[in-house]
Amino acid sequence: MSTQLDIINKFVSVLSNYSINFNDEKDLQESIFKIMKNYFSDIKKEYPLEPYGIVDFFIKGVAIEVKIKGQKAKIYRQCRDYCKHQEVSHLLLVSTNPLSLPEVVEGKRCYTYQIRNIF
Repeated sequence: MSTQLDIINKFVSVLSNYSINFNDEKDLQESIFKIMKNYFSDIKKEYPLEPYGIVDFFIKGVAIEVKIKGQKAKIYRQCRDYCKHQEVSHLLLVSTNPLSLPEVVEGKRCYTYQIRNIF
């Protein structure tokens, strides 16, 4: 049985082995989903975390949000809101820009990963 940290580490490890070509954020999300569904049979795409919105991916308590642009404060607020949801135990922010989150937001562990292998 994998822990949430195992899931995050595997997600980042898998993603780091791929070069991804994309036009916009939705395109990047779709490319990531196509890759990850081969490694995570239980990955959910566009998972509702009501009333806080819809996170890009969800795997066993891990909310994964993908961002290619946006104001840092707005991205933080969105991630903070997801962390308020009872189903979320950890959050991973995947971005093409160097962004960071506090280690803990709303009592939930948060991690960031910057995609570097893009073209």
